[in-house]
Amino acid sequence: MSKLQRTILYATIVVITLGVISKLVDKIQEQKAEIGRLDRNVSALSASEVQYKTKLGDAAVKRQALEISQRELKKLNADLHKEISALNVRVKDALSASRTITKTVIVETVKVDTINNTPTAQYSDPWNTIRSEQLGDSTKLSYVGTDSIVGVVSVKRKKFLFFRWGVKAVEYDLSNKNPKTKINIDIAVKFD
Repeated sequence: MSKLQRTILYATIVVITLGVISKLVDKIQEQKAEIGRLDRNVSALSASEVQYKTKLGDAAVKRQALEISQRELKKLNADLHKEISALNVRVKDALSASRTITKTVIVETVKVDTINNTPTAQYSDPWNTIRSEQLGDSTKLSYVGTDSIVGVVSVKRKKFLFFRWGVKAVEYDLSNKNPKTKINIDIAVKFD
């Protein structure tokens, strides 16, 4: 074997070795990112929602969001997957989704008036209006409630001193204006 052939053989071995090492490094980085995502999902599932007041005095709720793919969503939460599809949104085009449950509780004592020989009662505040009319042996109830709900998906970064890097958690914050309505976030999902 000549010196030129030996040099070409060594160069080929070095190039192949560098290519294999490059692929292995890429695979390790992918696996590290996947492990980080799974760790954040475990902490999101084990964390409870936190209720707080915003700077404007509105009630708000914070919950960590799951980071899952569309395929995982179909396996883990088929109901939310069906709801997204029912909205005529392709799941592949969605960036995030959530299911929020609101509960309005009003316990007030109101005065009963008689208007046109019909006993009526009414409660009203800036967000809710409840009206009751006694009609013979039945009662006609009407309820009108308004609320403004604002939702924000944010990424919380890891930090050391004043340096910020990576992703520590994906959080979902909801606030509402109606003080008689309580918010519960059933599930919050950010799609990969």
